[in-house]
Amino acid sequence: MIKTPRILMATALITALSGATLALADHHGGGDGDRQFHGPKPYHQFHHGGPMHAERWLGRLGDKLALTEEQKADIKTIIDGGKDERKALKEAADKAREAEFNAIHGREGERTLRKLARASADARVDLMLHGFDTEKRIDKVLTDEQRAKLAEMKAERMARMQEHREKRQERMKEKMEQRQQPGDAAP
Repeated sequence: MIKTPRILMATALITALSGATLALADHHGGGDGDRQFHGPKPYHQFHHGGPMHAERWLGRLGDKLALTEEQKADIKTIIDGGKDERKALKEAADKAREAEFNAIHGREGERTLRKLARASADARVDLMLHGFDTEKRIDKVLTDEQRAKLAEMKAERMARMQEHREKRQERMKEKMEQRQQPGDAAP
């Protein structure tokens, strides 16, 4: 048996699960009711926050953090300065994910799947690292108090997301239990 690094296994699992989930749910579809999955969605569509726009970021957080006009200008420069690189990274992630998707559904060989899964994971990591770099650069513009407030806001958001995730898991569990009720079992 070939030993696979954990990151590759996790990437393959996430890819398989996300493809299966989208195929079943079609949450991002056109709403035409046919419930067919027509291939992978661009990577940035799965990031619920969407692409970072300076105006949106400043509009949401500028007042809450009490940013000065100079800070707003600096942050806008940081965010806008990374747009082209971010766009290129998103396109690379989309293409890599599409190639991986096509290989999975084309039942390609193990070597090809591993190569494409690595390329897809690397492209997503590159996109994440770009986002982390942007956050670090913005962090340098903030005061200690603003950083603390932003960290608090992030923690609150993570708690809300975790609560939402737990509720969703509970609903899924209830649906599964309803499907497995004794009266529904085959003799």
